[in-house]
Amino acid sequence: MEIKVYLQSIDGKKDDEVVDMYDALAKVWPIGNPEFPLLQYIDPYGNTVFNGAQMPEVREEVEMLIGKCSDEEGKSLLLHIYDLALKCEKQPHKFLRFVGD
Repeated sequence: MEIKVYLQSIDGKKDDEVVDMYDALAKVWPIGNPEFPLLQYIDPYGNTVFNGAQMPEVREEVEMLIGKCSDEEGKSLLLHIYDLALKCEKQPHKFLRFVGD
């Protein structure tokens, strides 16, 4: 289950991205897990978009995933997603888009 994450502007321009080419995060994605109020709704086969106002919660949930991730590649990808969430929160008119395969 490959999920790409993009930091994008309001006009859809990609500013940065995280691509999990080897499905390192498949074991930790919290799809359907109510312990993750926002990230549980990531669509593994479609698009899920979060706005800047949602980023504090997204970052908190990504931090929880970092704590649950046992491999270094997965942690590295999650840290990059965390950084994108920080940028999204601080810059106006930015969105974090999760794209399933």
